[in-house]
Amino acid sequence: MLTLRPMRAAQLDLVRAWLADPDVAAWYLVGSSIDEEVEELSKCITGDEPNRGPPRVQARSADRLVPVVVSYLRQRHPCAPIIADPEASNGPSRGVLEKNGFELLGERSVHSEPTEAPMAIYRLQPEPFPVVARTGGAPNEGSGSR
Repeated sequence: MLTLRPMRAAQLDLVRAWLADPDVAAWYLVGSSIDEEVEELSKCITGDEPNRGPPRVQARSADRLVPVVVSYLRQRHPCAPIIADPEASNGPSRGVLEKNGFELLGERSVHSEPTEAPMAIYRLQPEPFPVVARTGGAPNEGSGSR
């Protein structure tokens, strides 16, 4: 089970140390710095800036997390597509999305993002509704009512 909870200011030092790990930095510091990321998170925690997306996760966990998040969203919103927009230069994130069935729609700057860098816009289509085969016959045929 995946449980998400709000981040607290006391956790920012842990995030700073985590972002300093070279494996994590390769995923999350594309076009950014540790100080910029921590400042953005701090603003989200205090309410000065709304959080624009899901919490970030350790790079080695992304292969496992994306299917869990997709499953979670599908259970609650089965007809909704899922959109993701990593920076276009973030190859590892793009690879995980593509591995999980996301389709690239294009690359462009996104006004709501804190950077002018182009974002890779991905979409995962909703699951198709199951087709229920109808057997022949008129309504109520064979129902015993006359």
